[in-house]
Amino acid sequence: MTNTSKIPCTVAILTRNSANTLRKTLGSLERFEEMIICDGGSTDDTLAIAQEHGARIIIQDRQFLDADGRINDFSRVRNQTLEAASYDWYFYIDADEEATSNLVEEIAKIVDGGSPAAYWIPRQYVFQGKHIKCATTYPNKQMRLFNKKVTNEFIKAVHERIEVISSTSIYETKGVILVPIDSDIESLRY
Repeated sequence: MTNTSKIPCTVAILTRNSANTLRKTLGSLERFEEMIICDGGSTDDTLAIAQEHGARIIIQDRQFLDADGRINDFSRVRNQTLEAASYDWYFYIDADEEATSNLVEEIAKIVDGGSPAAYWIPRQYVFQGKHIKCATTYPNKQMRLFNKKVTNEFIKAVHERIEVISSTSIYETKGVILVPIDSDIESLRY
């Protein structure tokens, strides 16, 4: 697989008024064959940005949302995207995160030659454009890439994760997901 060919893998992103960050997120995912946006009623430019990037848009099922339209069961909403995915390989990322080019290239190699497996992906914080090299939560790994044959579903309403079939091979990527930390420190005050 050349470094410009599309990766036969579905990427899923949950959104709700994510216009401020989504363009950068989707820009980091251009090599993926399928991008699914599962939206919870955005009123900003989120859906227009998703369409500009060729993402397929599905709507979050209202039964998994609270009265204010916020997700109350993340596993069920993630399962919506899992069911909608066209490819066996599935990668999910948040609307304010970014896949590094190293991670994208690594995923391309995994998908091209790998048997069904699941992968832990380390996440690294970014503050005001600078990578945070050390944090108490590092390596902050999450199982974000897997072949659908190794799971039946996402579980847990909050801090959702996949339930891995017992004989599954599990690995860790070298590439990371970048997680921006809110640069407006004043907004974090109590």
